This record gives sequence, C-alpha cells and structure tokens, in this order.
Amino acid sequence: MTRRILTIDGGGMRGVFSAAVIEQMELINGDKPANEIFDCFCGTSAGSLIAAGLANGMRAREIKELFLTVAKQSGDLVAEGASSANSLTPAEKRQAATTALETMLKTVFGKKRPSDLRRDLRRSRAKRPGVRDSYLAVPARDMATGKVVFFGNFPPDPGGEPSFWSNTEVDEDEPLWKIVRRSSALPPMFAPSGAFLDGGISPFANPTYAAYVGVKRRLGWNPADDELRFYSVGTGYHTPRTHGLAALDDEQMYGLMISAMMQDINFLQHQVMKRRDDEEGDRVWYKRFNISFDQRGFDRFKLGTRTADEFEELSQTGSQQVEELARIGTVVGKQSVHADDFR
Repeated sequence: MTRRILTIDGGGMRGVFSAAVIEQMELINGDKPANEIFDCFCGTSAGSLIAAGLANGMRAREIKELFLTVAKQSGDLVAEGASSANSLTPAEKRQAATTALETMLKTVFGKKRPSDLRRDLRRSRAKRPGVRDSYLAVPARDMATGKVVFFGNFPPDPGGEPSFWSNTEVDEDEPLWKIVRRSSALPPMFAPSGAFLDGGISPFANPTYAAYVGVKRRLGWNPADDELRFYSVGTGYHTPRTHGLAALDDEQMYGLMISAMMQDINFLQHQVMKRRDDEEGDRVWYKRFNISFDQRGFDRFKLGTRTADEFEELSQTGSQQVEELARIGTVVGKQSVHADDFR
C-alpha cells in the first residue's frame, strides 16, 4: 500500500508560501482536499497550523486566504494604532500578539480535538471511499523536561520511543487550537504556552525525519510492506547578510542566530531524507518543495530580479510581503508539483 506523508516547515508568515504550494498539490489531484490525498500530516510552528487545518478538512486555498487576512488585519492595526503601539513595552506587545493568535486559532478550530479527526474520517469514508487516513503530529519544545514533545493523534509507541517522540503528562486529547498554539510559541513574537515554546526551537523546524521515524515506529508503516512517500514543503530560506554584526542589538542578534540555526537544520533534515530515499529505493520516496530567497533561486523559477533588501524582507518570519509570498508559492508549486509525484 502507498502511504503519503505531508510535512510542513516552520516560518511564520512565510507559511503562506507553503499553503500556496500545497494548493497546487490539491489542484493536480483533481482539486481534492488534502485529506483525500495524504495519510499523515506533520507540521512545525506555522506548519502546525497548516497541517492541523488540512487534517481537519480545510482546503489549502482557505489556509492561504487565512494568512492573507491575518496580514491585512495586522497591517491595519499598525496603521491605526502606531502611536499607541509604540508606547507598549516588548512584553505588552508580545502579549497582544499572543492574544490575537489564540483568538484566531479558536475561531479556526473551535472545539475540535485530534481524536475527532479520525472519527470524522470514518464517517466521511462511508460516503466518500477516497478519503484516506488522517494522522497528525506537531512538535513543541517542553522546557520543563528539556525535550521535544509531539502532539496529535498518533498511537503510543509499542516498542519504546526515541527521545524526540517523548510522552508528556498533559492531556493527549486537548483542543487542536491549543496544541497548534504550543507549536507556534516563537519568542520574542509570542508568549510561551505554559512550559512550551515553539517547535522550531528544536531539530524539527523541518519535521520530515521525525515524521519518518513516527510513521515507522508508531504506525507500523514499514517500507518492506508499504511504499512511503514524503512530501516536504518548506517556507523558503535565505542566507542573512552578515555585514555590520557589531551594530546589531541583542534582539536582532538572537533573531539572526535562530534563522541561521533553522537553515542549518533544514539542510541537515533534507540530507538525511535524501539518504533514506537513496538507500531504500522505491519503497521510500522523498521530494522537497522549496525556494531560496536569492537571485539564483528566483532565476530557477523565472521570478524576475529582486534587490538584496527585497530578498531580506521576503525571508523575515514576520514578513509583510504576504501577497507576494503567496504568488511565489503558486509559481513554485506549478513548476515543482507534477502528476507523477502522486502515482
């Protein structure tokens, strides 16, 4: 049996790029929703919102529009209240952003729980035989234990678990909005969620290898019996300009360090999965859908010329170029997603 696993990186507002790429995956499959195409969704930070939304039956275009709406609302608030916003302390700004995030997540997911995803699918399958499994896993950094915890609807590991699939004492059947909130608690933008910080503060900002281990150990999907096909969607990457390091304040320096770390992790995860693809042949298939925000990357997809400052702005976690990122994701998706990927 062929099992399809969709993984989505973290990247803040750049998640709109990922949603636009996945929209092309839905279109090339006859405009089916993702939960009729994929068996498993694994996403980190912004990717956790996309993964949970898709597993919950949302269309990629709806999630893309959600990013666009959030960006517009944020821009309006900044324009209307710039003077008052400037009077807020960093902690007050962080709390305001956190409140807005939680309100949005509650609106999107309501009272839906991870266990509801498979219950809904069982009901849907009776009406629509094409509906596939819908497993979900999203990581968060548990600062109380120093480990990465994966939330979702995966069953317990029957044979003992690797450290990065640790159990936690919290209720495993909490609302979807809450587990997405934990995976999206990126400092300094958002406040921690209890003891949890953003899942991107881990080796799994790109969660593809974690998904590979999870489906093998917890779901028993073995390449000897099942063809495992991994579709890894990035949020774009960029090598920050490093001139003028001495002039950066602490917050800017921390942001640069996190960005560099996440880029290195993405590269490592990509290399690990390519090795799995090479070693296990046709039984493990892996493809990465991403773009480098530099002229070489834009030339590859015939996206025209940009200045260094424009590339820098596109690459920011809180980038305001959301409509442009969505357009870029659509172009990349149209050129990268092929019918043969879903044979």
